[in-house]
Parts: sequence; structure tokens; C-alpha cells
Amino acid sequence: MKNYAVRTLVLSLLVFGLGVESASAAQKPRQASSASKAQPAAKASTATNPALPAKPTPQPEAVPRPLEEPFPLAAIALDWHRREDPEMTAALRNYHAAIVARDRAALRESVLPAFERIALSESSHAPLAAEYATRRVPQMIRHLYPCPAVKTAAAPASQLSQTYRAGDLVAPALLDSKAQWVQCSEPALQAAEAAPNARRGIAMLQVFINENGAVTAVRPRAGQHPDSLTQAATAELLRWRATPPTWRGKPVKTALSVDISVP
Repeated sequence: MKNYAVRTLVLSLLVFGLGVESASAAQKPRQASSASKAQPAAKASTATNPALPAKPTPQPEAVPRPLEEPFPLAAIALDWHRREDPEMTAALRNYHAAIVARDRAALRESVLPAFERIALSESSHAPLAAEYATRRVPQMIRHLYPCPAVKTAAAPASQLSQTYRAGDLVAPALLDSKAQWVQCSEPALQAAEAAPNARRGIAMLQVFINENGAVTAVRPRAGQHPDSLTQAATAELLRWRATPPTWRGKPVKTALSVDISVP
């Protein structure tokens, strides 16, 4: 009897333990389902209730804008020149106006002396004015130098019936077309004018042109002797170029007369 009672008690305890475990296992899915249902409800309550704090939305980082100039630099510089030195501003304006008008006389007679006065003054722009007076204005005067017209004299009668070969020296009047200067610049006569024995007037020169239009030689004409004036003019004339001379379609050489005046 005792063994039977013990077995019955053990069996009942085992059955009771299995029932508790099955009940707890069944309760866990129910809790999970209730929790999943509660989350949308919480989200809905957050959306419908403005009192609840919402999570901040991340914003992109702001890119700093570059600094903008309130005025153009040219206007600032012009205004600074006007306040500091009105004479410098006037000289710069006259310089650019003379270039646009291609007025060499204005550059030589008014613009250049204005920069020279400022360069010798106590102005803060004296170094810049000296740059214009010694380099920029003289270069522009030379750049605007007009090419002189080519003077063509009548050819002697003995040359009219003469036959020439390619490379021969032909008078300008016998060429197929009138020779013209295509590249020229004013000779640098400052050193010649400053020489003690400087001769003011006209340098009368004869310029020899090859088949390509390049100047190959320069000689004084009309009995003139080489001096500082003709030497300065010769050095510059060697850089000039003319239209290539031809005679009946053949490339030939020619000689042109050039007069360089010094005021």
C-alpha cells in the first residue's frame, strides 16, 4: 500500500509540472502578439497627440556661402585714386582715351608730361606714374606709329624694256603692284636726340627689300653721312617688313625711300 501511494503521488506531481510548462508556453505567444499590437497603437497615439515629443529629423549640414564683394575692384581702385590723387586719375583716363582714339599727339604732348609731373611729386602714386612716363607711354607712342607711304618715282626709260630674272633688283615703279609697309614701328630716337651733336630734322634713307619683303640693308641717301639719328633709325628699320615685291610674277628685290622726321 505504501508503494502504491508513493507512485501515485509522484505521477500526480509529474502531471502537474507538465501542465504548468504548457500553460507558460501558451502564454508567451499571447504576450508577443499583444506587444506587437500595442506598438502601432503607440505610433498612432504619437502621431495624433501633438503633446508627445517627436524625434528630430536630421538636417543636411549647411554649406557656408562665399563672401561677395560689395563693389567691383575697379570701382574701388578708381575711387581710391580719386580721393588720393585726382591728377593721377585724370592722367589714367586721358591715357586710355588717347589709346582708343589712336592719338599719338595727345600721348606725347599731354599724357606723357602729366605722368612726368606726378612722378617728380611727393604723391603716393609717383612710382606708378614713373612706370607710365618711362615705359608704357613711350611704348604706346611707338606702337601707334603710322607706317609711312611709299614714294614711287618714275623708272628711267632705259629700264622699261629691260628683262629681269628672279632675285634681281627692280625699281619700285616696275613692280607688279605698289610696295606697301605691312609692319613698322617708330625708331627709338631718344638717345639720338640727347646726343651732343644731335641733328634735328629728317633722316633720308634708302631701304633694300628682299623677295620675302624683309629689310636687308639701310643706307643714307642724298649725300647724308651716318650720325646718331640715322643709326637709331637704321636699327629700327631693319625690323620693318613690306609686301613681297614681284615683277611679272617673279620674286625680285627692290629699294624704297624712307624719310624719318625728328620734331
